[in-house]
Amino acid sequence: MYSFKCLFVVFALSIINTKAARSQASEDEETHEGFEQKILLGEAETKEYYKLSEKEKAQRLRILVEKMDKDMNGTIDEEELLSWIERNHVAYIIRRSREFFEDTDENNDGFVMFDEYERIHYQNDRAPKNYKNTTLYRHEKRRFRFADQDNSGSLTLKEFIYFLHPDEGKHMLECIVEETIDNIDRDNDGLISVKDYIGEGILDMNGEQFVEAVKAFKELDKNGDGVLNKEEVTKWIRPDRKSTAAKEAKHMLEHGDKNKDAQLSYEEVVSMGQMLETSKATQYGQVLHHIKPEKQEL
Repeated sequence: MYSFKCLFVVFALSIINTKAARSQASEDEETHEGFEQKILLGEAETKEYYKLSEKEKAQRLRILVEKMDKDMNGTIDEEELLSWIERNHVAYIIRRSREFFEDTDENNDGFVMFDEYERIHYQNDRAPKNYKNTTLYRHEKRRFRFADQDNSGSLTLKEFIYFLHPDEGKHMLECIVEETIDNIDRDNDGLISVKDYIGEGILDMNGEQFVEAVKAFKELDKNGDGVLNKEEVTKWIRPDRKSTAAKEAKHMLEHGDKNKDAQLSYEEVVSMGQMLETSKATQYGQVLHHIKPEKQEL
């Protein structure tokens, strides 16, 4: 549905924070898939993993499957897959956020002030001279304020995680809503009209798609006043990690379960190598990179 596409674009705009994201996104020759892998894996780790032979990749996948198989019955069911994806998602966020936190904490005092963040990620040759007038800067400064739960003016590692990943904290929801409205609201009235909602996507729509988009908007417009207010936008974009993880697990089962027994055997998972390398189950290959296989023959 168009509403999902619109949400993805808005949400992606609101959560991309890293210095790497800003620099890589500007390179026209970079494909979306390659960009995503470098952001999630790190460029060096991506190159190293993909230099492995197919046999070495299969070894790492087999070890990964053994970790997923909680009841040790030789197969992975949807519940085991879902549990792994959720757990791994959290571990990945913590690991990457800690690395970013340490890079940003200039004086190594265990806290990050916005001045430190600004000096490292804005005061450089790649940032525009008028960066303080950019939407990204305005959003990040507001997000920093929301993440600073004790109003100390600095962020602990935990607070920094919420700054980088606002969808992980309930107290950050209002911030996400404000950023979403800010990104879509063209006339700056604090409300989202159907015109704002559809945006430039209307240029690529046929009549049927336009009708569907308007219908989706009306479903979100609970009070029927023709615009989406803050409360309605909140209900629209409320993050749902479980739903996302469940979709990923279902997607993997649909594509990997060759014998249609609603489970994945070790062999089926290993045969899904390419798909797992770009899946949240392995955090786009990050988990596979860190697995150290024992010397053994398959």
